[in-house]
Amino acid sequence: RVVVALSGFAEEVRESVTLALGSRVEVEFRLRLSGTTENVRVVAEAPLVDTQRTAVATVVSQQQIESLPIDGRNFMSFAVITPGVSTDRTPQQGASATSGLTFAGQRARSNNITVDGLNNNDMTLGSVRATFSQEAVQEFQVLTNSYTAEFGNATGGVLNIVTKSGTNQLSGNVFGFVRDDAMNAKGHFEKVDPLGQPVNLEKAPYSQEQFGATLGGPIRKDRSFFFLSAERLNIGASNLVTIDDRTVVLHPFTGAPLGTPAQILRAAGFPVETGNVGYAVRNTQFLAKVDHQVAPGHSLALRFNTGDSLNENTEPFGGITAKSRAAALEATDYVFAVSDTSVLSSRWVNELRFQYAYRDQVVRSLDPACGGACLRSDQGGPTLEVTGFASVGRQRFTPQTRTNALWQVVDTVSLTTGAHLIKAGIDFSYTDDRTDGPVLPLHFGGRYVFQQLPAIPGLLPAPVNPIQAVALGLPAAYVQGYGVDRDLYSSSNVALFVQDDWQLGSRVTVKYGVRYQNQFWKDLSYRTAGYPGTFAFPKDGNNFAPRAA
Repeated sequence: RVVVALSGFAEEVRESVTLALGSRVEVEFRLRLSGTTENVRVVAEAPLVDTQRTAVATVVSQQQIESLPIDGRNFMSFAVITPGVSTDRTPQQGASATSGLTFAGQRARSNNITVDGLNNNDMTLGSVRATFSQEAVQEFQVLTNSYTAEFGNATGGVLNIVTKSGTNQLSGNVFGFVRDDAMNAKGHFEKVDPLGQPVNLEKAPYSQEQFGATLGGPIRKDRSFFFLSAERLNIGASNLVTIDDRTVVLHPFTGAPLGTPAQILRAAGFPVETGNVGYAVRNTQFLAKVDHQVAPGHSLALRFNTGDSLNENTEPFGGITAKSRAAALEATDYVFAVSDTSVLSSRWVNELRFQYAYRDQVVRSLDPACGGACLRSDQGGPTLEVTGFASVGRQRFTPQTRTNALWQVVDTVSLTTGAHLIKAGIDFSYTDDRTDGPVLPLHFGGRYVFQQLPAIPGLLPAPVNPIQAVALGLPAAYVQGYGVDRDLYSSSNVALFVQDDWQLGSRVTVKYGVRYQNQFWKDLSYRTAGYPGTFAFPKDGNNFAPRAA
């Protein structure tokens, strides 16, 4: 609501003026001579086309966030309703998460996610730090391309998220969603095995509970406000492992029974669970925000949010991939942010922001051979690839540990002068890597590959299939990773920008800007060293003892 009043003129009011995130709205007034009591009220109507916007951008409103259906309540998924944005379908390379969104075909690690104007990215891999309940989101803007120099850190797209604030009215809500396996039907492979034979497996267990609450209101009317949000997700699900535990495998030379493929793997020292094998997903999110009007034209906002998550299916299993080959992702995040906005005059506005964000994350194997939490390079393993039959053993990219702290300061100043709207700013951030564990120990647990072996006169009197090769201890290949499995990746990031919106007339606006950005990494020294031990196969090592390569 915009009111213009001047002595000797009729007061004029514009109702329902909507200022969406990232937009610029001009409201024109024509005051008429009048007595002091005359009022003119006009209801504003949104223009069909924003003639001053050049970026390909869409605002996902609070009404859409609250009204549209979504599984899992991940509000960022609403970005796919905008043109040019889709869910990332790139084959997974390791267990590390991404933003899950692709903009115009760009990879999902090339996006920039901001919250209240501050960085919310895991700078090491391009994934997203902890978010919060969709109940805490006011709205967010999706910038697909052609965005201004103010936005950087992306060759893909930008998600610009704004959190809710409290108001003069005390309000809140409580919500809960429950799903249970009683509402599910049997899956295909619970009725038919991979060979097409009828089976009668128990229905897969499943439960999902998601609940939370929000509360916001005044601390001091018209001056200070608070907003709180909390949400919890518990999922108990399962994947169907179809490694054959029914068909007896015969010795390729003597015809003697060797057991089922699953029994052969167990005898070789690789635990295999078949059927519906369970896993857990848990997520806890909390946000607290305080807004304070220090003086007219001067406001202060403080935000704290935290997230704690576990996903035992981040490196998926199922089919002929056993749970021992899967990996779980555990992450804990803490974010503290401050924003100070000062209207210095009718022409000058300054925005100063600061944040401290801490992340502790680990991707660990679910291999039972680890004897507990798989957090060291010499725990668990090896990996076993049995072509066409099974994939078991330690996940070959694990364990991955990462602990870092992000410090960021952003200052932006805006100047309106004549036909120009000039905006300039500086963004400095420092990522302090505090990792104390393996970063990417690829194949450090060893990897065996079993494939079809042809008959070889004088050595193999008949062909040997991959699972028979496991029983006989005849791998086709062995891979051993070695070297130093950790290093620190601290870095600084500096960005400067200036941009100008120059309105040449009612129909022509010229936009131009420039941005400088640079990352400064510490010198990394890569070293190699021998791996302290190797694995023999089978367990007793009598048939085959590989050497580290």
